[in-house]
Amino acid sequence: MALLDQNLVYMNAVTGQKAVAAEGTAEPAFQPRSLSLLVVDGNRVSRKVYSRLLQKHFGDCCISETETGEKALALCREGGVDCVLVDYNLPDINGLEFLQSLREDLGLGFIAVVILTSQGDEMTAVEAMKRGAQDYLVKGSFSQKLMAQSITNAMEKVELLKELEQKRVDLERKNVELQQTNEELSRTQRQLIDAAHKAGMAEMATGVLHNIGNMLNNLTTAVGVLDEMVKNSRLGGLKKANQLLETFAEPLEQQPKGPQLMQYYRRLEEIRTDEFQRFSSEVRSISNRIDELSKGVVAQRKYASLDYHIERVHIKDVVQDAMMLKSGAGIEADDGVSIVETYECEQPIECVKIKILHVLTNLILNARESLLHTDLGDEKKVIQITVDRADEAMLRITVADNGTGIEPEHLDKIFHYGFTTKANGSGIGLHVAANSMTEMGGSLSVASAGKGCGAAFQVLVPFKVKSKMGT
Repeated sequence: MALLDQNLVYMNAVTGQKAVAAEGTAEPAFQPRSLSLLVVDGNRVSRKVYSRLLQKHFGDCCISETETGEKALALCREGGVDCVLVDYNLPDINGLEFLQSLREDLGLGFIAVVILTSQGDEMTAVEAMKRGAQDYLVKGSFSQKLMAQSITNAMEKVELLKELEQKRVDLERKNVELQQTNEELSRTQRQLIDAAHKAGMAEMATGVLHNIGNMLNNLTTAVGVLDEMVKNSRLGGLKKANQLLETFAEPLEQQPKGPQLMQYYRRLEEIRTDEFQRFSSEVRSISNRIDELSKGVVAQRKYASLDYHIERVHIKDVVQDAMMLKSGAGIEADDGVSIVETYECEQPIECVKIKILHVLTNLILNARESLLHTDLGDEKKVIQITVDRADEAMLRITVADNGTGIEPEHLDKIFHYGFTTKANGSGIGLHVAANSMTEMGGSLSVASAGKGCGAAFQVLVPFKVKSKMGT
């Protein structure tokens, strides 16, 4: 940003947007204004000297003068001030009080401030920079060029801070949009699971999954654009500003507190770099979440088929897929329910994988709902999935929970079509699950000691399902 050639730089008085007019071309379409500087010093002669020096260097700029901090704050409040050159010792307030009122009380954090201090008062200047000043000058020991350079560096740093703040706002907006999209995805996926339960089948709506995939692709693109914005940030401008400052390092470090000032500027660069790294880390975190959602969609797509063919599977893989579909239904890992898996038999079986998947997904979701409506105090809410051999021909899968349980009079009706103990239940899911197991030559049964004692559903499936189910 070429702040030194102010004859070519204009500021939109309303938005602060910059426009550059090349020599020999028309001025920008919006109403331009020149650079606005404010000189604050209790000594009238000093104010005039500073103003003349600035006018000589910056040329076509607007310079205002005032003698007190309160008047300076009033001018800043009115707007249009780009940089303030302020004496630390004012008649009414000191430089630190001025900075506090400007930054905290008025919230004008994007006005550049250069503090004027007396000889041997560098400690005060360093403290002022910690409070929000961009630079300082020692009265009586600087030239016109050094003053102009200090103001230029201060304004460039403020521009970098503006850009950093805009990146932060953009990132927060993207986070909100991603969160809203994730919530919409979760609602859509829950609807898919509910539809599968009510229809009595585990196949997913292929068209909806395709739309979800497109949404995830768009999110991936948006995150990629945001990542590029962060990577292409003008953080390098801060490094260049510090490099310019390094040219004055030797005379500055000869001052009593000069080394502290240089250390502050070097530390400032480290802080800004760390902030950008944290932004990048947040973008990567969002990208990882999108990947997880994509895996859930892929897992659902694998079963979005009407082709119920018999295949050789490991039941552990089917259980893992059922848990993936459970996650896709909007169930968070921190809902207080833990799932414990035990595999005492890992012999593969030949079955209709999609039907086994539907049964297990239904049982896991029902167990979780039961636990969420149970107050166990300090006792952990647990779903126990156990796979073992029932006999030579049958594999047994048990899904047990310590939730609400089932009353004795309901045990014989739990698999009947239309029967449900849930307020918003359809009475179809368990009925279809039981029929699916019967078709494969297996069975689905339940045991419960009563209300509040949990329930254990037992799935028996043949190691080898007949090629023609139902025969």
